Amino acid sequence: MPTQSLLERCRAGDQGAWRSLVDAYAGLVYAVARAHRLPADVCDDVAQNSFAALAANIHRVQSDLAVAAWLRTTATRESWRAGKKLRRSAGAGPEDQGAESAAEAELEEIEEHQRLRRAMERLDERCRRLLSALYFTSHGESYDGISARLGLPRGSIGPTRQRCLQRLCELFVGDDAG
Repeated sequence: MPTQSLLERCRAGDQGAWRSLVDAYAGLVYAVARAHRLPADVCDDVAQNSFAALAANIHRVQSDLAVAAWLRTTATRESWRAGKKLRRSAGAGPEDQGAESAAEAELEEIEEHQRLRRAMERLDERCRRLLSALYFTSHGESYDGISARLGLPRGSIGPTRQRCLQRLCELFVGDDAG
């Protein structure tokens, strides 16, 4: 079942849809918690807290692509908090501080990717398609191929790309959610 319809059904209070959503993303949430080397019972807490946060904020999640990113970030934050709490109670050593710094760097990278995704979503369709073709496809399409596929004159791709990147930067920097 497509995630978008699950989101809509979850917002409407459908418990079966909620169970399906949790089943679909539990592996991701647990993988994030395990990557932080948390004990199994703490991973359970991270999962419970992450899904509780999703339930409380489900109206803010707008697309199927956003569900995974939102849960990954939330689980990372929950894992970081749980790990920090564990280290405080156990008396953290220098090696734990290194793991904490790595987790913080990973969280910052995830948040930056989310800000980029949000900025891309706010671009107009033409810019979004051009930048996706230039930077987010793996097959390294030529300007001639992009020109034919997007219906843009080959000579306008560079200047259009520049304007689109400028707009993307403005949206990225102006994103106060990051």
